[in-house]
Amino acid sequence: MERDDLVSRLPKGGFAVREFTKEDVEEIFGIRIALESYAAYLAAIHITEEKISTLEKKATESVNALEKGEDEKAVQLHTEFHDFLYKSCKSKKLTEMINNFRDYFYRYRSALLHAPGGFKTSISGHHQMIDAMKKKNPKLVEKLVRSHLERGMEIVLKEIDEGRLVP
Repeated sequence: MERDDLVSRLPKGGFAVREFTKEDVEEIFGIRIALESYAAYLAAIHITEEKISTLEKKATESVNALEKGEDEKAVQLHTEFHDFLYKSCKSKKLTEMINNFRDYFYRYRSALLHAPGGFKTSISGHHQMIDAMKKKNPKLVEKLVRSHLERGMEIVLKEIDEGRLVP
């Protein structure tokens, strides 16, 4: 975590979690958008019906968890949806790059949960991605993931501006 600049070593021993700026958030999301939209494009080319069924199951379970008030489970399923989608891209190096940034990304996922309509909109986006994959339309999947992540970034930045989230 120190190597990834997520924590800093304290002079008298121990570690402190690094605070991020709004510029850090924008940079992190910019990298995420580039990597994950490309991974989604590749996944749409290579994905099988079986893998699409798994994504559908994750999306449905996310809705159910949200309706039951199981917030942590909903966030976990949301993460699993994205992880499974990107692993379907069949690019080991790209998947590794996405995973290397995972800790940066994860700290902001819960912000979607608390923003009005944020998580429901996100899950709706997952269903749109699945429909585009069923139609074997990789450019549309790429576009949907890009707008999905841009919307997430806007929510996180708004939460920061309104004082509900510390960067």
